[in-house]
Amino acid sequence: MLDPDDLRYFQTIARYGNLTVAARTLGLGQPALTSAVQRLESALSTTLLLRTNTGVVPTASGLFPLMFGR
Repeated sequence: MLDPDDLRYFQTIARYGNLTVAARTLGLGQPALTSAVQRLESALSTTLLLRTNTGVVPTASGLFPLMFGR
């Protein structure tokens, strides 16, 4: 089952496109956010974010939790 907090964290990461900014916004550390994304990716058996030099962007699979996570 998907954790609602993990979905909220993922949505914040995707909104800002940056783990540092999302962590600051949520009042969490980057490791906690990384773990949340890893749990979601494991539960859904897919990659949700592409890591780039400038941040992160959702994959096509990553758009699903953004649209239906609430």
